[in-house]
Amino acid sequence: MIRKSIIFLFMFLIVIGCSRQTIKLKFNRFSAYGDGKMHFSLEEALEEPASITKLELWHNQLEQLPNEIFAFINLRELNLMDNKFAELPAEISKFEHLEFISLIENELTKLPKEIGKLIHLKGLGLSSNQLSQLPPEIGGLTNLKSLLLNCNRLIQLPAEFRNLRNLQTLSLQRNQFWWEFPDEILHLTSLQNLDLGENFLTEIPSDITKLTNLQTLSLACNRLEQIPCEIGKLTALKYLDLHSNPIEYISPEIKNLVNLQSLVLYGIKLKRLPVEICELTNLHTLLLDRNHLSDLPSEITNLTNLSRLTLGMNEFIELPIEICMLTSLRELILTGNKLRFVPPEIGQLTNLEELRLDGNQLEMLPPEIARLTKLRMLILNDNNFSDEEIEKIKDLLPNTNIDNLKTDIDYSK
Repeated sequence: MIRKSIIFLFMFLIVIGCSRQTIKLKFNRFSAYGDGKMHFSLEEALEEPASITKLELWHNQLEQLPNEIFAFINLRELNLMDNKFAELPAEISKFEHLEFISLIENELTKLPKEIGKLIHLKGLGLSSNQLSQLPPEIGGLTNLKSLLLNCNRLIQLPAEFRNLRNLQTLSLQRNQFWWEFPDEILHLTSLQNLDLGENFLTEIPSDITKLTNLQTLSLACNRLEQIPCEIGKLTALKYLDLHSNPIEYISPEIKNLVNLQSLVLYGIKLKRLPVEICELTNLHTLLLDRNHLSDLPSEITNLTNLSRLTLGMNEFIELPIEICMLTSLRELILTGNKLRFVPPEIGQLTNLEELRLDGNQLEMLPPEIARLTKLRMLILNDNNFSDEEIEKIKDLLPNTNIDNLKTDIDYSK
């Protein structure tokens, strides 16, 4: 009887062990690629482990890496996004051919020093974790081209970070860099895309001029009070985002950014638009919402390539005539101003596709609005139009979606 009980217990433990193994290897999402084949189970992929070059294990609630995946010694890409990893094992270095790894949206608090052994790594995604520091060994990733570290808790970078000389894209948005621009970044002269938005930076260092290859730069939502003249030396810039800073001064040297295509300046409390911005003739997008503008310099007509202009939540009483000369405009936003009048010259904007005039004090639109035959959307909410006037506008623009509602929106916010 005792012997039978022992045998039963032994068999029970085997069953439990097998069940645990099954649970361990069961994934919500699994895919592996190699030799032109796609595998949707780990067991299937393990039949030819050396052929697997790409492994997807995202959104599986994993807290640790299954030992079985270390059989894939030739992995080039590993996606571990949206799991529950608090740390990575040192064994990650076994993937010596790895070129791309995503650990976005996990719970990482630190990285193992062995991360520095992944010398072929080109892309590393670490966004939305809980990292407060990086190991010095990260400086060994000298082939890295893209590093995403946004939404972490970093307060500084290791000195070895400056060794990432091939880095082209770096995102450090929403970390905790207090006051000072990280000096290590200024040594990364191959950088083309840099995002330091939503930190606590108070100034832009003069040595930013070393980053001569920068094409996109975001310093949004910091505590910058001025844009120094050195910014004008970043002549490769195509995109510059400075929104939501308490900026009181923009250097005239901004006019030297001759390749700039997008300039984001909303929410910086501008009382006037620096005339030098009107020399940026390659601008396609200019975002100026939530400032204190009541007019525009006449030179804005130089921006002949402008296709998107947003001026919402400013202090315009009438639409500046100069805007009506920007005939490349496709989107014009004038939400939440104090407009009482739209000039007949609005009819010159024949490429306009979206026009927002909501939250103003308008009672009518000129008949020349009928010339806007490409207009897909016209927003007129929260104005003073009569029903009769709205019907006239609809007759003038039969192919346009027109909104005219009364809402509870507070346009002062």
